[in-house]
Amino acid sequence: MEKRERQKLERRLRLAEDSLKRLDGALRDSGLKVSLEIEADVTTLKSFFEDAAAEAEIQAKKHLLMEEAVRAKKNYEKAVYKKNEDMFQARDKGTANGGLQTGETVTVAVD
Repeated sequence: MEKRERQKLERRLRLAEDSLKRLDGALRDSGLKVSLEIEADVTTLKSFFEDAAAEAEIQAKKHLLMEEAVRAKKNYEKAVYKKNEDMFQARDKGTANGGLQTGETVTVAVD
């Protein structure tokens, strides 16, 4: 849904930019004396549409960045879980009583 909306807006933006280019070309080719105000307005409109296009591109990429961030977080959590799991397995490997071998005794010093 969001992708279709974005494509529709991008299409409208391209049409507006094309219209602006044609208007600019027509004003220059008409041979009429174009006032500086009109030329400045055309330049302002052009920069507005360029800014709008850049903003639309950023918005389009934003959801991809968010998806990558979520995926990276999940991968990080899996890696931490696996590392902890491996660490505990290595610690307890081959012993059923928390690290003591059969026949070993524990000496505790009491102060």
